[in-house]
Amino acid sequence: MRRVFTLVQDSLSNNDYPFGALIVKDGEIIAEDINTGTTDITGHAEVNVIKKAVKVLKTRNLSGCTLYSNFEPCAMCSFVARDCNISRVVFSVLSPHWGGYSRWNILSNEIKDPLFTSAQATNIPEILPGVLKEEGEKFFDELNWNMHIK
Repeated sequence: MRRVFTLVQDSLSNNDYPFGALIVKDGEIIAEDINTGTTDITGHAEVNVIKKAVKVLKTRNLSGCTLYSNFEPCAMCSFVARDCNISRVVFSVLSPHWGGYSRWNILSNEIKDPLFTSAQATNIPEILPGVLKEEGEKFFDELNWNMHIK
């Protein structure tokens, strides 16, 4: 998670929103990325890193992979994670307004509708919220959020 926090600093250095994400498989970082949402509404760190992992692993089936994010993935990012069969989602800070887990249950509901996804099957990922929560909350407290909203 501390590596994700470093990515958040990179995102801020690029004058973007304070989000970073990485994907790990078999204990190795497969891909990492930052938010590019000020220039592309779909440029959330989680979507960006999933796209990179798909290219690196040459498959859309990311089962066995863990997605780490400093902030709970939003509904859009949660759908992408489910479509690619991410096995585990780890994040620091809950997002009660936008969260794909705490608000919309996208990461915890069973998905059986084949029209929902292009994947053959979407497994419910293991969810680990609140990792380094205090550090993550302090990090967000220090950001002066209003300065970064454009």
